[in-house]
Amino acid sequence: MKMIIIDEFNSLNNGEMARVISAIEGIKNYIPNVNFTIFSSDPEIDKERYKKFDIKVIKRPWYLQSKIFIISLILSMLLAFITIINCLFSRFFKKGKFQQYDIFIHLLGDVFNDYGIIPLFYHLFHISIGLIIGKPVIIYGESIGPFKNHQLKFLTKVVLNRVSLILVREEISFKYLSEMGVNKSKIRLTNDPAFALIPASQERIEIILSQENIKKGNKPFIGISPVQGIRPDIFPQIIGFEKKYEEYIEFIANITDYIQEKLDANIVFVPHVLRHDDDDRIICEKIMQKIENKKNVVILKGMYTADELKGIISQFDIFLGSRMHATIASTSMYVPTIALAHSHKFIGIIGGILDQNDFVIDLRKSNTEDLLNETKSKIDYSWKNRDIIREKLYESMKKAREKAFLNGKYVKELCESINQ
Repeated sequence: MKMIIIDEFNSLNNGEMARVISAIEGIKNYIPNVNFTIFSSDPEIDKERYKKFDIKVIKRPWYLQSKIFIISLILSMLLAFITIINCLFSRFFKKGKFQQYDIFIHLLGDVFNDYGIIPLFYHLFHISIGLIIGKPVIIYGESIGPFKNHQLKFLTKVVLNRVSLILVREEISFKYLSEMGVNKSKIRLTNDPAFALIPASQERIEIILSQENIKKGNKPFIGISPVQGIRPDIFPQIIGFEKKYEEYIEFIANITDYIQEKLDANIVFVPHVLRHDDDDRIICEKIMQKIENKKNVVILKGMYTADELKGIISQFDIFLGSRMHATIASTSMYVPTIALAHSHKFIGIIGGILDQNDFVIDLRKSNTEDLLNETKSKIDYSWKNRDIIREKLYESMKKAREKAFLNGKYVKELCESINQ
């Protein structure tokens, strides 16, 4: 059996990479002989980074890149139109490059909303390829919504009602799909597949920390993962995206200084996404400029894979994260975690599935001063009660991993129903 992951994957987003690796292993756990191919917008980079996982990478055929955005857009739209024509011929004549695949899987975590209209159309198009050919399409372990635009919401509902299976990773999305009018018989509640990602070996982690000249020492060892691509609805009292971005930088810098003052800690900023258009190293550097006491604060510099980052994150005493999969990495390694949330996926996954709602700071719900005070209070509590929190995470993680593996189980059941 052959399956293809149809998103525009780029492994420099380590959240995406974690999902790809974990999803493939999760499905192979139930269907051992399946072969996987993934589309990539940067195939040369992805081939190298996925090499040790034995994943086939091919270039996305409907995307041409130019330094001028409008030229890229026009060329991509033209190639997309040609792809649709080819898919129609493929359906009727049973020939073509996509006919070899038995199942189409959409795996990108949270694009079905109207935060970005162009990305939404891209992904609806990706799904439509499988639907036009007549192949089963699976939405795999994702978050859905919210939509403010009723037309986009309706269009997304129409497409999702035509896929074969929708696996959502938290209850908020499960309820949201039902309210949208998506067929309930197609929806299953699971968890994010990345909870099952196996971290790199301790030996490899020690090599990385040595190369980065990072020493844990006897001080508290704290990790922070900021997000370069903030959502526009954080800090609701502030008007304007640029001002929100600057406020976020000030917010993380303030928290970092507080940790230094209270705990005299060694602090490591962990860039989790390194894509040229969404590079966390940029915001890490800007935060560093704002920090008053830089003595024991460093930024992780190397370009590591998702399993390596998970191993690095496992070393921290406490972790603060605005990247979803950085916090999945930390909680799944039982590290007390404060999630600095900018979407409902944090609330549904870290708060709901892991029962860690007390440690989710929703940046969309209050003014900056209140959020700062709340975060500082959670840092104090997490440090004093870190052993108790670790024990609770250990218990919660059993259920979380079981739900993550349900994704593969439901794919197997779909395949069995198709073959009957």
